[in-house]
Amino acid sequence: MEPLGDALGAADGEGTPTYQERLETLRVVLRDEDQGGDKVMEALCRLRTRFPRRQAMQKALAYLREQRHRMRYSALRAQNLPIGSGVVEAACKTLVSQRLKRAGMRWRTAGGQAILTFRALCQSERFDRAWPLLVET
Repeated sequence: MEPLGDALGAADGEGTPTYQERLETLRVVLRDEDQGGDKVMEALCRLRTRFPRRQAMQKALAYLREQRHRMRYSALRAQNLPIGSGVVEAACKTLVSQRLKRAGMRWRTAGGQAILTFRALCQSERFDRAWPLLVET
């Protein structure tokens, strides 16, 4: 959304009613419609014809083209898969930060990895299934 917001801000002025309306419309298209990424790129291409020298539009289009293969949001949502980074960021916070970044702690790679593996198995409720595999190694 950030490159898209930058491009629309270059065209309409960030925070203007036109900017807000376009951003929300394109956000919904990107998130909910099949081929949403392509549709957003088409909209930006049309808008670029009115503002051909705006660098933010060129950058946004280049970014969207490069990331096109990752923008299958409607298909992912249909499978009940997360489309944002919030789930991963929350996992990093609870899995890593709360355990490994306490005051005065120092970890070598092997020790830190052992703690992270244990915590990941416990928090994902897979410890009982994994334990026999861990004991064998």
